[in-house]
Amino acid sequence: MEPRPKGLDMRRYIETIRNGIRHTRACSLRLIAGFVVLYGLAANAAADGAPSPGSVIRLSTLNWPPYTNRDLPEGGASSAIVRAIFAKAGYPVEIRFWPWNRAIAKAKSGAQDVVAYFPGYHCHHDPNSDFIASDPMGTAPLGFAEHVMATHAWGDLDDLARLRIGTVVGYANTKKFDARARNGDLRIIKSHNDKVNLLKLLQRQIDYAVIDKYVMQYLLKTDATLRQHRDSLRFDKKELELKDLYLCFRNDEKGRALRRTFNRGLKTIEAEDMLQTYVEKLVQE
Repeated sequence: MEPRPKGLDMRRYIETIRNGIRHTRACSLRLIAGFVVLYGLAANAAADGAPSPGSVIRLSTLNWPPYTNRDLPEGGASSAIVRAIFAKAGYPVEIRFWPWNRAIAKAKSGAQDVVAYFPGYHCHHDPNSDFIASDPMGTAPLGFAEHVMATHAWGDLDDLARLRIGTVVGYANTKKFDARARNGDLRIIKSHNDKVNLLKLLQRQIDYAVIDKYVMQYLLKTDATLRQHRDSLRFDKKELELKDLYLCFRNDEKGRALRRTFNRGLKTIEAEDMLQTYVEKLVQE
């Protein structure tokens, strides 16, 4: 055993011991605080009927860049928002990408434990299913793409009756537009995706294509075929509507609980700013 120090060395020895005690106490307090936070998350989840923090939340979506795409950072702008919100509550997120109608069907059936789909302009794409919408998690400018040589214009939906309008199968547009399309009051030409509609515009097979402004910008920038003709197309200055975007939860106990968790987290971030920053950076790069 080493001899105890004396005099000045003794005071340094005592101070060293005190510092060690303070450090140990601080570490203990941080550890306790960490347990309290985790306990609080678990308690809130249990009270809500949500899975305990750490459980993987599985969602379905489509490839709809720049909002959602498996090859983009975080899976796209909307995916990044969803991940950030659930991460705050302690949930990792797994996102599966399918064609739009299949993504909805997966959430409806709960296949592969999918509890919700996104991003929807609303949550009533399948009239035979029961989904509940989150609070809005950003907005999307919906309007028309047109050829730069086009001479037509529109002021209201009545002006569209004589024009050939391209839409995408399974996509919602606006309530009034979709109602007129169902009633046969509009000349609708359907395609399987936005790229096909833009190609039809280039070939003057349609007069307008319903499309999201940012989706159009992304396609004209990144698609090899469309990029060659980007100066031949434009987004019409009159928008159809500025659409809210939603995460659509299955209306069961788990879905309702996760919706409450999501909406609480949504209040703690600036979702619209996140979306705009992501999109602008991606389109301008």
